[in-house]
Amino acid sequence: MFNLGDTDQAIVDQQKKLLSTTLDLYEKQLRNQQYLTGKNYSLVDLFHVPWLGFLRNRLHLGEFIDSRKNVAEWADRISLRKASKAVSANAAQH
Repeated sequence: MFNLGDTDQAIVDQQKKLLSTTLDLYEKQLRNQQYLTGKNYSLVDLFHVPWLGFLRNRLHLGEFIDSRKNVAEWADRISLRKASKAVSANAAQH
């Protein structure tokens, strides 16, 4: 993908497993609250905006997000915020 040589599939698989574990924790956390730290949108949520876009658009791993109902709803919810839109626009330029 980035022309950095041969892909080490074992590392790719390990990182996908770590991502899956992390998103499973988020899924559980978001079961009873709107945002990662509670009922209010915060910098913690905003920090994730470029990474969510990177997962979906550059790595084509949107299924990791979409397969988790609470994570998918949270990702959609935070993407509508003005600050998130600004971060996304800035990230798209780089």
